[in-house]
Amino acid sequence: MDDKTQLILNFINESSSNMPYVLKDKLIREGKKLKYRFEFEEIKNSIDEFIEGNELNRFIVLPGIRGVGKTTLLYQAYYYLLNEKHILPDQIIYLSCDDLNNIVDCNIREIVDIYLNNQFNTQLRLLDKEIFLLIDESQYDKNWSMSGKIIYDSSEKIFMVFTGSSALNLEYDADAARRMFKRVVTPLNYNEHLKLKYDYSNINLGNSLVSLILNGEEQNAIKYENEMNRDLINNIKYNFNDWDEYLKYGGFPILARKINFRRLSTNIVDMIEKVVNTDMVAIKNFTFENQTNSNRILRYLALQNAGNLSQNNLAKYLKTSQANVKNILDILEKTHLIFSIEAYGTSSKRMKKPKNIILQQVALEMHYPKTLEIQLMI
Repeated sequence: MDDKTQLILNFINESSSNMPYVLKDKLIREGKKLKYRFEFEEIKNSIDEFIEGNELNRFIVLPGIRGVGKTTLLYQAYYYLLNEKHILPDQIIYLSCDDLNNIVDCNIREIVDIYLNNQFNTQLRLLDKEIFLLIDESQYDKNWSMSGKIIYDSSEKIFMVFTGSSALNLEYDADAARRMFKRVVTPLNYNEHLKLKYDYSNINLGNSLVSLILNGEEQNAIKYENEMNRDLINNIKYNFNDWDEYLKYGGFPILARKINFRRLSTNIVDMIEKVVNTDMVAIKNFTFENQTNSNRILRYLALQNAGNLSQNNLAKYLKTSQANVKNILDILEKTHLIFSIEAYGTSSKRMKKPKNIILQQVALEMHYPKTLEIQLMI
């Protein structure tokens, strides 16, 4: 056995032996299990279907901005497999490509081949038992999508969940895309935030607000808003500054804990810098100059008052072309640092009307989070 193979096996075995302690540390708070994000129900249902013999959704990809709880989703899937579905530990491979990459180059397909050969004396095409592959920070394998495609095509006995930064949303193999079920993990909406922090959920209110906006139906919206206000007032754990804190610091699950807000603000800024300096740099033909331009655009947007902003003005500010500004904005949106809202209506109306660009709740220069809406004339 060569040194690389031994290192990989040692890494996987160490991860597996430490997992019971990790699950207890990460999933238990004050003697209670953490509440689930809604995405976990989709993972759980896909696991159940796979075990029952339905191999349709066995390649799940969860891209999302850093800090929204993707790793926790993997831990919860591991816990579910181990303690509720009673899957043997050697049939569950949890792997953080970020950590492994500090030892050897992360190649997901190679790792699976090594594990199956040494643990079960078999290979993908001959596999006769169910294996659950939980891969975190998948973007550290530059060929992650091709690895997933080959594993998917080689065996119907492997169930895969790949999570990673928004870099997963930037480049992937078109053939792999037809096999994967991709679900972007976004920051929490307020209803999800209430569920995680206070174990309270009012889905009826969200549905009624959609009906209010689209159909003008007021009565249900008023009814469920009053119901929610009454429930929260009677919840002794509810913090009446909670809504303001949510707006300032965004839908990051860590907000459900007692935290230092200044530290959270700094962590969010660090996360954004890592997206720009690591994730976006990995894109083909993304130059150092555009890395600088991306940082400048984010700071420029963060320091603007809400209102109109032309793409031409941004191009002049950066001393670059409008086409390049459009390309950078498109990449920033794919990484979820910003997002756009098109005008409601026909396709021709959406093309004519300017987009509203929403900055993802961070003012970089002041290290003070906020939500900013700018109408971008493009």
